[in-house]
Amino acid sequence: SVFLEWLKRTQPLKADKVEQLIRSTHEGELSESRWGKRMSGTGKMAEQIKTMFQVFRKKLGFGKLPEFDTTLFKPPQPKRGQLRLF
Repeated sequence: SVFLEWLKRTQPLKADKVEQLIRSTHEGELSESRWGKRMSGTGKMAEQIKTMFQVFRKKLGFGKLPEFDTTLFKPPQPKRGQLRLF
């Protein structure tokens, strides 16, 4: 992986530990390519990351999305007559 090559070059003393932590969240693999599983993990480290993310999301005020405002939307108006389909 490009990331691990970079890590071994720039942080050789930490690279093995980081690799093992990554593998521990992906059932021994470096990455997960299955749909819906790629950006998530399992295990103790994955739960700690999730908890920390939730704490800081709430602390920094990113807990809720703003209301969706549709009042500014105006459908496009054709310059002449009906819009073309093709």
